[in-house]
Amino acid sequence: MEKFLYICFFMLFSIYINANDNETQTKMFESFLKKAKNGDIVSQFAVGNCYYLNAGVIRNYTEAFKWYEKSAKQGHAFAQFALGDCYAFGDGVSKNYTEAVKWFKKSAKQGNKYAQYNLGICYRHGIGVKKNRTEAEKWFAKSTKQGYKESRKPVMGDFKLIPILLALKK
Repeated sequence: MEKFLYICFFMLFSIYINANDNETQTKMFESFLKKAKNGDIVSQFAVGNCYYLNAGVIRNYTEAFKWYEKSAKQGHAFAQFALGDCYAFGDGVSKNYTEAVKWFKKSAKQGNKYAQYNLGICYRHGIGVKKNRTEAEKWFAKSTKQGYKESRKPVMGDFKLIPILLALKK
């Protein structure tokens, strides 16, 4: 049932993001914000996305981070993944690869195939953790099993964490 609710939420959020008029986006943002302030973890994640994606509110990575963190600390897998990304890229918070891995791991353990993939990348290249090819392959396999095609070709240039690797080489 929970998976069904997340799918419904993402469909609604997709419609919201693609709404052409700012008034609709603003009204939906305000609705999410009201629920988020009352502790609804899905709405907290949605508010984080709104701030991150400039949807119904002016883009603000610091606010996005704040809302992702509230939701992530309550166990929302996609918020945990988003929080890991914020730490990895320095969006709304100082870059911290160890923290990124921590949040990717929490999300990955809940079955988030994107977090599993990012965790595989981190282990493969020693980003925020000690390099461990066996652990990397474990996480790539889990992500692939769930149908994430990128996990089948984890080579330099084929993943979204490449900015981290480039920064580390400087």
